[in-house]
Amino acid sequence: MVKNFEEANAYVMSYIPKENDVKFAGQFGLDRQRYLLHLFGDPQDAFPCVHITGTSGKSSTSYLLSSILKEAGYTVGLHISPHLVSPCERIQINNKQISDDEFVDLVNIVMPHVESMKTSYFGKPTYFEILVAMTFLAFIRHKIDIAVVEVGLGGRFDGTNVVTKTLVAVITNVGRDHTQILGDTVEKIIDDKKEIIKPGCVVVSGATQKSAQAIIEKKARETNTRVQFLEKSKWKSFHMKLGLLGAYQKQNAALAAMAAYELISMEYHITEEHIRHAFVHAQFAGRMEVIRKIPLVVLDGAHNEDKMRALMTAFPTCFSYNKLTVLLALKKDKDADAILPAILGVADRIIVTQFTKETDMGNMLCKDPEELGTIIRKNDHTKEIIIDLDPIHAFQEATTQQEENSAILVTGSLYLVGEIKKVLLEKKLFV
Repeated sequence: MVKNFEEANAYVMSYIPKENDVKFAGQFGLDRQRYLLHLFGDPQDAFPCVHITGTSGKSSTSYLLSSILKEAGYTVGLHISPHLVSPCERIQINNKQISDDEFVDLVNIVMPHVESMKTSYFGKPTYFEILVAMTFLAFIRHKIDIAVVEVGLGGRFDGTNVVTKTLVAVITNVGRDHTQILGDTVEKIIDDKKEIIKPGCVVVSGATQKSAQAIIEKKARETNTRVQFLEKSKWKSFHMKLGLLGAYQKQNAALAAMAAYELISMEYHITEEHIRHAFVHAQFAGRMEVIRKIPLVVLDGAHNEDKMRALMTAFPTCFSYNKLTVLLALKKDKDADAILPAILGVADRIIVTQFTKETDMGNMLCKDPEELGTIIRKNDHTKEIIIDLDPIHAFQEATTQQEENSAILVTGSLYLVGEIKKVLLEKKLFV
């Protein structure tokens, strides 16, 4: 039994694989997740949900839809990942993360079952599977009306893909990311993501590739579901006012609105005013998040080619500045050559660093800063490049020396953004 949040978090984190451990130990598939949930009553069977996957924008779309449902008066559970500072962020009720005390309670409830699984046929669960189980248990405790569940990775074997009452399946888009796990083509990736589509639900998607649309449509026919693509809908032209910055967020908002209207057709009492109010007041941490206006400091967790292109296209249109410094770190598995051109086209100076935060699949997954610096110089030898292995020192140096009319953007990884945010909160900087 754990006594406080620190002990509870340490216990759950002990299930993150260490550097030389197998990343996906034990049986592959969803049986282990289902077995863990079955040990405390199959909470995944108790609530209707909207299940959301996609290469980019799934967290923002999930947050926006949850906001709409909250505005409409529903008690809504929200599951998102990864977290920036605290694992409590992954488990939200009405867009508010659970307290540290509730996190402790949930760990103490699941701990005996997690321990018993170590000697079971299925083996010990993963960090992500434990947190998903805690999330669904929290949803039951709070008597939610509906859940918005963001996929962690892919779809087919993601730990969230045990939900049984999917009303709407949202596939935001499809691009090349996590290729080592999902496959190296758009077709292979969408073939994995499409598996969140359940019989009788409605499918909403922002996918634009004809091959991806065809795969989604085939799955929809097989499961007797109706599919609606954003580019073929009235929501393609989105004109509602949005609190989130960046033109690319309009697509995420449009998909959230499409999902909301599908729920309206299922007799959920949501009005256009609920949607408008949710959108105009939307603020989402780590997504074009302004933490200081003068001089400008922005955090954004863009971490793949599509996200970075969207971010760097939007940044100069959202802000006014004379010089931009980018504080950058990437995970080892990211395609730096694909991501960097968007940054190099806008940044005046790049400070390359690393994150030390543990990810769901282990620690030390950051691309070596010296290696990344070499790749940058190969792509553009005219840029000013600084290597600083300490992300906190790099951030503090950049912000203390910052000129009034300049901008700093921290990007490349949600883990880097989370590491910076944690220090800002602890030291009460920029607040």
